[in-house]
Amino acid sequence: NIRDVISEMRNIIYDLRPMSFDDLGLNITLESYINDVKSRTNMEVNLNIDGEVSILPNIIQLTAFRIVQECTNNSLKHSQGKKLDIFLRYESDKIYLKVSDDGIGLKKEDEGEDSKQDIRSGFGLDMMKERVSLLNGKIDIHAEEGCGTSIEVTIPIVQEMT
Repeated sequence: NIRDVISEMRNIIYDLRPMSFDDLGLNITLESYINDVKSRTNMEVNLNIDGEVSILPNIIQLTAFRIVQECTNNSLKHSQGKKLDIFLRYESDKIYLKVSDDGIGLKKEDEGEDSKQDIRSGFGLDMMKERVSLLNGKIDIHAEEGCGTSIEVTIPIVQEMT
C-alpha cells in the first residue's frame, strides 16, 4: 500500500510540472504524455505538431500542456469517443492548439427556460478559460450533441521579461 501511495504521489508531483519541460521542451513532454495515455486507454490519440519549434516562455508551455491534459481527461471521462486528435502549430507570434474528439459532444441543460445554456463550464473548462485569458489568448469550444467536441486555443507568444 505504501509503495502504491508513493507511486501515486510521484505521478501527481510529475503532473504538476513535468521535468521534461526544462530539458526537452513542450513537444517531447506532449509526446511522452500522449504515449502514456495510449498505454493505459483504448482511445486512439493522435498528436500532430506543425511549424518551426520556437522557444516558448515557461508559462505558455505549461498552459498548453495543461490544456491538452484537461481536454484529454475530459474526453476520456465524458466523450465516449474512440479518437482524440491534438494539433499544435507554432507561428511566429503565437501558438495554435486544437484538441478534438469524436464523442457525444456537450449536452444542453433543459430544466426550465432560464437554464437552457450549454454545459461548457465546470471546473476544468473554467480553469482552461482562465489560463488562456491570463495570457491574452483566445479559446473557442465547439460542441454539438452527438458530434464530438473541439477546443481551439490561440496564445500570443510574448517573451518573458528578464
